Amino acid sequence: VLLCLVLALVAYGSHLLGQWAVSRNWQRAALFTRPQWLWGGLVLHTLGLVWRLTAEGVRPLASMDAGLDTMAFMVALLAVSLWRRPRMDALSTLLVALVVLLLVSARIVPGGGPEGQGLMFTVHVGMILVGFAAFLAAFTLAVLFLAVRRRLKEKHLVGIGRLPSLETLDSLHTRAMGRGFVALTAGSSVGALWSMGGGGEGVTATGFSLDLTVVATLLVWVWYAVGLYLRLVIGWQGRLAALFSVGGFGGIVSLVGVAAWASGSGHGWGG
Repeated sequence: VLLCLVLALVAYGSHLLGQWAVSRNWQRAALFTRPQWLWGGLVLHTLGLVWRLTAEGVRPLASMDAGLDTMAFMVALLAVSLWRRPRMDALSTLLVALVVLLLVSARIVPGGGPEGQGLMFTVHVGMILVGFAAFLAAFTLAVLFLAVRRRLKEKHLVGIGRLPSLETLDSLHTRAMGRGFVALTAGSSVGALWSMGGGGEGVTATGFSLDLTVVATLLVWVWYAVGLYLRLVIGWQGRLAALFSVGGFGGIVSLVGVAAWASGSGHGWGG
């Protein structure tokens, strides 16, 4: 399992480094920009997840490292699907960089986690991971939007035709935020039902108590609810919406990571 995931990381990383080298006019690295590296990484990634499930009996969502590997797989699927679309190769490359970061993080964090939590727990964590993958995509789109906008403002137009338009990036950013918010809402709702039904150790006589992971997830939900309200109701768009997504994402990821690491309840991956 580890070998497959490490080889997938090497394939993704080689593709990423190849893109960077070619952008610096080192044409010998063009070999590594071929889509076979992306597809090879995705195949190895898939084998690693399937092997972990069938040979070791570890579900994709059973621990923090498995969850990060699964989230990386979701982002990799999106990156591969965008690779050959017109003017989307830069976005695909940024998503591959996120895949590499997630896979490296998965190799660093402690393994292990709650076992035998049942279907509701799996759905709960799975939907939240889908939401976070969508927020990762929204963050990437926001970064690319700001980069393209700056190039246009500074009249740096060389290669600008290969990048998505600002309108396309703004629209995709809003859609990614919306889908992530829906998935996070669904996952949190299932988690609340699971906890109230006695699935978590944070259950009290009146329902469920808030551990650090629950609080962190609630803060993420509030942040993106405010962002969507500002975007859809108040009319924030373009640069303001992108800055909101970029400015809050780093703090949110840090908050959730610390909460998941520190949580000692059955709800957290750390316990």
